[in-house]
Amino acid sequence: MIKDLLQYSLRTLQQRKLRTSLTLLGIFVGIAAIVSLISLGQGFEKEINEQFELLGTDKLIITPKTAFAPPGSQTLGISLTEDDWDFVAKIKEVAESTVYIIVPAKIEFNDETRFFNVIGTDTGVGLKVWEELLGDVEIAEGRMIKKGDKFKAVVGNYHVERNLFKKNAQVRNTYKINGQNVKIVGVLDYIGSAEDDKAISMPLEAARELFEIPNRVDAIILKMEKGVDPVIVAEKIKRRLRNFRDLEEGKEDFAIQTFDEILRSLNQILGVIQLVLIAIAGISLLVGGIGIMNTMYTSVIERTKEIGIMKAIGARNRDITQLFILESGLLGAAGGIMGILIGIGFSKGVVWIIKNVLLFEFIDVFFPWYLILAVLAFSFTIGTVSGVLPAIQAARQQPVEALRYE
Repeated sequence: MIKDLLQYSLRTLQQRKLRTSLTLLGIFVGIAAIVSLISLGQGFEKEINEQFELLGTDKLIITPKTAFAPPGSQTLGISLTEDDWDFVAKIKEVAESTVYIIVPAKIEFNDETRFFNVIGTDTGVGLKVWEELLGDVEIAEGRMIKKGDKFKAVVGNYHVERNLFKKNAQVRNTYKINGQNVKIVGVLDYIGSAEDDKAISMPLEAARELFEIPNRVDAIILKMEKGVDPVIVAEKIKRRLRNFRDLEEGKEDFAIQTFDEILRSLNQILGVIQLVLIAIAGISLLVGGIGIMNTMYTSVIERTKEIGIMKAIGARNRDITQLFILESGLLGAAGGIMGILIGIGFSKGVVWIIKNVLLFEFIDVFFPWYLILAVLAFSFTIGTVSGVLPAIQAARQQPVEALRYE
């Protein structure tokens, strides 16, 4: 019986191609939006997780607790110092440490002036930790800055490929930074973030001298000894650093985070953003469901006489109900299949544009099998539910009245 109903439903939908196509439009737009948003969101989350795995979970970062400001902005005059770094580096659970400073600077090249962030990085004992922070980012040309360098720098890839100046810079070119000539010795491979790919890295002590900030630290990175729980150590460091800086409990002017905590925070933010976007896309599905309901009501009216004939030859109310619910479910499933295909194509297109035009690497698409099945089941359910009321109306038709309907 189900097989007969299925064949009959498919034949009916094929006979009304234009109406079927317009009805499917509302469903597959919503499904395509949901598939593309979820796959992009999960792909981005997967890329972020992989990057944090490369960084390792054995590190802590200490930054000034400045409201709504990135490291280096020094909101309210709060900063960490070299003394703070020396203090926390001596805690026994800390294996290695490094620091950096970030300073917005005036960059002059070929009689042009731009403003980019200059990052002062430790080239001494903390060099190994800094290289770990770079993860899988390699030198595309030249070399990294090293101990003994002074006014030398490594620049992000945008400086040699994205025309930040009218003429791209090259290794061995010289930038004038705050009036001081600084030689470019290396170019980093793409990192994937515009700010990072525009940044200029130079030795910490040279940056301190250049910007006249002899003691300021914008972030302290601590690598733990093997087998140590970073969360427990973070509490210990928080307590000791608070006492060292002569602060009251609860009034710390610094923040300590493990990389796991940063990752969880990022994932939570991504999750909320995805939910909001999916909820917006869900409005399209609601409209699509209403479209299916409207189509099925119209179909009931058009096929009143047909319903009367089916009942006259023995069809039960249950059979009529199943027929119309199956038709609406097929509409939902067909819209779901089209939406999945369009969503996959759209999300892959977005990733291609972002990677090849915007040059942002930390994004990908991820299509787990359960996502495809869940979306397909959801679209079929939307169609089925939308057809319940029209199906009930069809089943309640009286055979005699239906046969006489013109």
